[in-house]
Amino acid sequence: MGGAIFDTNKLIRQWKRSRRRPLDEYTREDAKAWAEELIRIYRTNLILTPVYLEFVGGVVERHEMELTRAFLNVFVILDEGRIRPEDWSKARQLAERIAPGSRPRGAIDCLIKAIAIRLRCDILTDDSGMPRR
Repeated sequence: MGGAIFDTNKLIRQWKRSRRRPLDEYTREDAKAWAEELIRIYRTNLILTPVYLEFVGGVVERHEMELTRAFLNVFVILDEGRIRPEDWSKARQLAERIAPGSRPRGAIDCLIKAIAIRLRCDILTDDSGMPRR
């Protein structure tokens, strides 16, 4: 397939950067516009299922969930919710690999990397701890 996918931290940074007022003052249209701006900047609209889950897993309030869904619905989930056994196996390998100078590896990051490898995608991330091949 190829292309570039957003890591969760890129979405979170955009989400926080776009807000100047209390969250309850924003609409679903505002949230869509935040996503569209990020897509324009990076020229991709792709995420993976673990990115979606990690983002919504941080939501703690009903209105925020409405905005979050509007924001995320602008993106295309490239893996279509299909996480294969080989993705879990590769994620486990990435989690167990201790390279010189390694940092802790999060389970979701390992799964994102594993799916990205299978789909031959680059990951747009600000996380220097994202597992490498």
